[in-house]
Amino acid sequence: MKQIRKRLTYANVMSSIAVFLIVGGATAFAALGKGTVGPRQLKKNAVKVGKLAPEAVRAGKLAKNAIATDRLRDNAVTSGKVSDSVQKSNDLLFATVAPATAAAAIKRGRGAQNVTRIGTGYYAVTFNRQITGCTWLATYGQPNNAGVNALWATVRGQTNTNQVGVVLRNAAGAQADGNGFHLAVLCP
Repeated sequence: MKQIRKRLTYANVMSSIAVFLIVGGATAFAALGKGTVGPRQLKKNAVKVGKLAPEAVRAGKLAKNAIATDRLRDNAVTSGKVSDSVQKSNDLLFATVAPATAAAAIKRGRGAQNVTRIGTGYYAVTFNRQITGCTWLATYGQPNNAGVNALWATVRGQTNTNQVGVVLRNAAGAQADGNGFHLAVLCP
């Protein structure tokens, strides 16, 4: 025991502790390995937006409805960032109606079921779903874009929640029947 105490100097003790920590620490670090730090190892709110690499979080890593629309910056989602399946969804309804007379009929459309002439220059287009809360836009025109009179179109709500009213006016501003109109309905 005396021989051991002779060699037990401060420098020997410290160097032994350093070797132990280096070997033990490297082994512990190697045991973690790649990808072993997960949600259980992170404290709440430990990872902030500024700590993420650009495009580190992609659509496949997000849960459905994980980001509310009120959390998006203005112009954060552009048409180039929206998949074809979203762009082709039923959230876009439309109708092309011609002629805009008592014989008005839907010539093409998505979700449009019928059109009714309510009065001179006033038509109601019925869709296959409720469209309250949607945005409506109408323009005058024919399915083939030929022979359009000088008209302008506006939209108005209807008591039926599946309908949009379209009012056509001539150049003087009076309600008038015309050649036809296009109606788009964009829903959230």
